[in-house]
Amino acid sequence: MSGLSLKAYQDAGTDFLTAGPARILGDEPGLGKTAQLVVAAARIGAKRILVICPSVLLVNWEREFRMWWSLYTTAPLPNIVRTDAKYKTLSRTEPTILIANYDKFSRRDKKARRCTNPWALFAVSTKWDAIIPDEAHALGNISSNRTRSIYGDLLRQNPVGETYWWPTSGTIMPNHAGELYPHIRALFPDAIAKPDGKPLRQSEFEDRFCDVRDTAFGRVVQGSKNIKELKKIVAPYYLGRRSAEVLKELPPLRFAEHPVQLKPTNDQVSALLKQSFKTIKAALAGCQDEAEVLATLQSQEVALSTQRRIIGVLKAEVIAELVDSELIGGVDKRIIFLNHTDAIDKTASLLKHHRTVVLDGRTPMTERQGLADQFQNDPATRVFIGQTMVCREGLTLTASNQVLLGEPSWTPKDNYQAAKRASRIGQTRPVLARLIVATGTVDEIVLRVITRKTQELAEFFG
Repeated sequence: MSGLSLKAYQDAGTDFLTAGPARILGDEPGLGKTAQLVVAAARIGAKRILVICPSVLLVNWEREFRMWWSLYTTAPLPNIVRTDAKYKTLSRTEPTILIANYDKFSRRDKKARRCTNPWALFAVSTKWDAIIPDEAHALGNISSNRTRSIYGDLLRQNPVGETYWWPTSGTIMPNHAGELYPHIRALFPDAIAKPDGKPLRQSEFEDRFCDVRDTAFGRVVQGSKNIKELKKIVAPYYLGRRSAEVLKELPPLRFAEHPVQLKPTNDQVSALLKQSFKTIKAALAGCQDEAEVLATLQSQEVALSTQRRIIGVLKAEVIAELVDSELIGGVDKRIIFLNHTDAIDKTASLLKHHRTVVLDGRTPMTERQGLADQFQNDPATRVFIGQTMVCREGLTLTASNQVLLGEPSWTPKDNYQAAKRASRIGQTRPVLARLIVATGTVDEIVLRVITRKTQELAEFFG
């Protein structure tokens, strides 16, 4: 691609990655982490590379390798294989880039203590020059199957020092500092060594860097502490730049609540929403701190799930009306993120006259990038409706500077990452992300929790 080159801060990023065998690249979403990682792999002369990422990013990673590789090395691009294809036996010695999705590493035989998926079995039993876990916050739970497969089986076959390990995520600890522990323990345990030389255990790490409370629901990590000390510990191994530091021309991203009044379809639904809201408020009334609030909300998960689905469907009509009026009023495009397929389908149906593209979990992998490209490049395609958990990572949607978070996530980083799809390199306007809040529903309660958690993330990454 003519004129394509790394920016100065990206060059510095590749220098950081190649300076040691274990590095975490934590640049803010939209700053081009993928390009830095591809170039770093090329610069170390890597011939066998394993990328592990969410399914939605498989195609994008292949595109980035083809875009950047030949610009920084004369070595031929290794054969690229993606795990959305039918499994086939691969060479363990020939130059290969395997781009695998995390789901392949999530299935394990408990008795044999190993992966059961053939792609994962191949990956964890093979030697690699570089391993890149993308959106590596997915490995924040040390007990999960995927973490055991990647920081267990795969790491034993490819120890730090023999293989470059480059986890990357703009939000490596989306909820609290404890989510950093699996990365530190696996890749640079000496950084948290005790006087006897052994690394801190997870509980010891949490006691030191997390706000931990014992509740009726068990031990709950509700936040972070000693952030300055933690930043000093990880400083030699972690590089995370914010857009304000390296791209002052990048427009700011703002979040604002946009309250709406729902229109219940009948008296029964209206009564259900009101009663459910009262029940939850009453349950939370006796909570002494946020740890109990979170534990109580989780204890109401089934009831809340039903209510939130109903709210999402009811919001669809309100959101469609809002977007329709804005598009008719002369704005160019709008991005909408929702969670429930019922809400997605209803919103899409009401906005179909604006030429709308929909990307959710039902969309075939082979069509996803094309839909994002259509929204980016076709002036007549004016609405993008995406499922938050499917579209929050990797996609570029800078054709619009207005994002509607129709069903705000209970995890702040999900809302943040979704909105960042519009606030990436190439955006020329300030971006406003509106959280659509249904008044008199559980939305109001959840957003109070989200606000404090988002502030903790800002303190760490700021």
